[in-house]
Amino acid sequence: MIEILPFENDKVIGMRISGKVRVEGLEMITKAIDEKLERHEKLNVYLEFDDVSKLSNDAFIENLKFTFSHLGDFEKEAIVSDQGWLGMLIKITDKLYQSVEVRHFKTDQRIDALRWIQE
Repeated sequence: MIEILPFENDKVIGMRISGKVRVEGLEMITKAIDEKLERHEKLNVYLEFDDVSKLSNDAFIENLKFTFSHLGDFEKEAIVSDQGWLGMLIKITDKLYQSVEVRHFKTDQRIDALRWIQE
C-alpha cells in the first residue's frame, strides 16, 4: 500500500509505503509526481517504509520503467526505515543515480529526514 504524505513545500513528494506494493499504488505515485513536475524542474522525494514485504512482478516492472524515464527529475531522496535490506538498496541506488543525493534515516531520525528533505 502506498499513501501520499502532504508537505507544505510543493517541491517535495512524500510517501509512506507498507505491505505489498501493487501497480495501482505506483500509478497513483506516478500521477502525483508528474503533476508536481509540471510546476517544478526537480523534486525531492521523502519515503517512509513500514514493513514492506515485496513488489508485485507488474509493480516491479512499472517501477523500473518509471525510474529510468525520470532519472534527471529528482534532486534529493530521504528514505526512512529500520529495515536492513534498504541500506544495501540505497548503496546501489546511490551509484546508479549519482545526480540524486540519497540519505537513509532510521525511524527515530524521522524529524531530521523531514527537515533535510525540505531544505
